[in-house]
Amino acid sequence: MFGAEACVRILFFKIPKDLHCYLKSFFEYLNYLPYSIPEVLVHNIKSDENILRLLKEIKWNKEEQLQENLVK
Repeated sequence: MFGAEACVRILFFKIPKDLHCYLKSFFEYLNYLPYSIPEVLVHNIKSDENILRLLKEIKWNKEEQLQENLVK
């Protein structure tokens, strides 16, 4: 129904501002963070480094498991 950019904009509008750092982290990881959102100063929001690190670890572990399954 909506594209990724519209969904991101709606979520930033609906989610409380104190949680925007978490949203930004997920959208950065997914490459869904638009360059600008008129209602939100996205570049002033600091990403949560712990979330980014955990997401990368999950991805790395999943890729490692896939590689192991291919070898079997």
